[in-house]
Amino acid sequence: MLGFDTPATDQAPTRAVPTHGVKTHLFALSRDGERAYVTGLLSHTVSLVHPHDASVPPLLATPGQLPESSCLSRDEKTLFVGARKSSSLVAMDARTLKVRRSRKIGGDPLRVYTLDDERLLVTDIVANTLTVFSTDLRPLRSLQLDGTPSAVSLHPGRPLAYVSQLGTNRVAVVDLDRFTVVGDFAAGLEPDSSVLLPGA
Repeated sequence: MLGFDTPATDQAPTRAVPTHGVKTHLFALSRDGERAYVTGLLSHTVSLVHPHDASVPPLLATPGQLPESSCLSRDEKTLFVGARKSSSLVAMDARTLKVRRSRKIGGDPLRVYTLDDERLLVTDIVANTLTVFSTDLRPLRSLQLDGTPSAVSLHPGRPLAYVSQLGTNRVAVVDLDRFTVVGDFAAGLEPDSSVLLPGA
């Protein structure tokens, strides 16, 4: 895992820590930046690393096959992971990486996000759905989309999710209270991750 101390001006990484995973892909970061959770697609692992201290060896665990996305609970005590080939949503202890709960949900849980203290949001690229789960991994409600939902950006102050859709090449705007699509806009070919920037 590479770090950039001054990303606006750094021409190369200023630090690196090993993850011991293979084909590392996405990561979740604690609020203080002291813990990072890195998924390894080919090693089927999650690595807990300390981004600012390479002398601390990574802690690895296997939540299932092809873990790609992860997110921390609001209290940062639980790590939620989408294990794609296992078609499972997994809850792990954020300090020990012991699996606390696992639920087969079917489909392909590509990305998982924390909505609040009680809910998660998961994109499924097989069923083309956006699904809300409780933090104890129970499905609560699901929304069928026109395209294949890849990634989501959450509005910081309003109950809105911006869902990138492969196939339609559009971003759907989903009202999370009513759990319905309230708009969309074109995004170019194969939109995936996105970020919301403050208005001028």
